[in-house]
Amino acid sequence: MSGSWKVRLGAGSADPSGTSFAAPQEPTGQNTAARLYNVTFRSVSSHLGALEAGIAWVPEGPLTAGLRGHVLVARSKSPVTEPDTRDTLDNFEYGADVSAGYRLGLGSLSLTPFAGVGVTRVNGDFHVTSDNYTLTSRTTNVGFTGGLQLFAGHNVEGVAELMVHPGHVDAALKEMSTRLLDSRQNELALLTSLNSRALLVGERIDLVRHDLTHISRRSLRHVS
Repeated sequence: MSGSWKVRLGAGSADPSGTSFAAPQEPTGQNTAARLYNVTFRSVSSHLGALEAGIAWVPEGPLTAGLRGHVLVARSKSPVTEPDTRDTLDNFEYGADVSAGYRLGLGSLSLTPFAGVGVTRVNGDFHVTSDNYTLTSRTTNVGFTGGLQLFAGHNVEGVAELMVHPGHVDAALKEMSTRLLDSRQNELALLTSLNSRALLVGERIDLVRHDLTHISRRSLRHVS
């Protein structure tokens, strides 16, 4: 077979047997209506691509600043003016913004007020398919942002409970009805490793016995 093919999607009510489409309700003597309803496939579509890049200036002092640029290209098609056509909206945006903040030390907290200003150029073209006419829009928009950022560092204290079952796997343990065999040996190696000790020191974590009768600072030996 040769030629071009066009695939269409259709739907309709089933007849009592469920093997064919039911006949539509028409005036007596007429049998001209199709048994298939028109079903539009993919009447609305939207595609876009965007790119942004930025650079930040973060010196040793409390003042910081940043610069960002962005661009966006988008196309959408939908039946806006007529139900059986697809009108097209093409959108192209580009712009940049600059922002700055000043960090205020408040003991264990850090409060940073920040503000920014940006400008975006928006180009829009709306093409009406039925009239073959294009509406255009060109605008330049200025935006302002601002706010406060609160940061809490390592001085915030918290308590967490970690349950483990470390131990040496010997013959007596293997005779017991427990599934925690290899995991006991793995947990013992993890808790006594130098990496775990370095992590506790670096993150300023203190280990405490579950009964609170004895406190061992940054020690794994006496923690149960």
